[in-house]
Amino acid sequence: MFSIKRFVNEFNAQFRLLSLRHGVILLIFTLWIILKHFIFFKYIHNASDVFSRPEVFNSIADPSFIIILVSVLISLDVFSKLRSPVGGIHYMMTPANTSEKFAAAWVYSTLLTFISFTLVYNLTHILCMVCGNFFYDLHAEIQFQTLGNIWYLFSGTMVIQSIYFFGSVFFRKNPVGKTTLILFAAMLLIGFGASWYFEHYLKESLKGFSHSFNGSADFEKFSVDMLPEELRTLYTTLKVLFYILPFVFWGGSFLALKNKEV
Repeated sequence: MFSIKRFVNEFNAQFRLLSLRHGVILLIFTLWIILKHFIFFKYIHNASDVFSRPEVFNSIADPSFIIILVSVLISLDVFSKLRSPVGGIHYMMTPANTSEKFAAAWVYSTLLTFISFTLVYNLTHILCMVCGNFFYDLHAEIQFQTLGNIWYLFSGTMVIQSIYFFGSVFFRKNPVGKTTLILFAAMLLIGFGASWYFEHYLKESLKGFSHSFNGSADFEKFSVDMLPEELRTLYTTLKVLFYILPFVFWGGSFLALKNKEV
């Protein structure tokens, strides 16, 4: 039976073990954001006009790659004890059961990590903008990440994180290398499969598609409803798979952890 108390104790143990290392990563992330803002304020002409454009804000210290990378690293860290024979035995002998161990590792490596880095990114951005406007005598508008952008970043991060989360439990030795190799091979197979599917099934459908993309305005006007029916169906299917995939790998991680305890 799931115990909140054992879950909290397990989570606190994870936090005490890993928070210092991950705090250093968070500090480096913060300094990187500050450096990017400094470069923009220092060297870009007409900075006030530049910062008032949302597309430029999205390019300033864009956190997407860093947050995905950090999520991968932390998902590997939360099960690092399993890669040591002695550490693995100690980890399995803790009072928390499989569900509580899994929940503590999941909350730490998904929700806590993403929320922490997203908050730090936005708060540091606000502070940098206020200081930049003050010291350079500008009136640049402070742009924020939209909820839509945060959701897309969270969804994409969880897809990659869940794969390495599973690899961290499933592979005892070199989980990052083995997971990356399998992921690369899978992407190649998907790429070849997509090319074959396009050539044999979708090529004819696109002949009647006349929308042209000559600039950002054309992309803004574009809608999925403008696609041929076959492509709309494919888009819907891929979208569903995109959101289901993390749960598949998290479920596999739970079963792999349970199997190790047996």
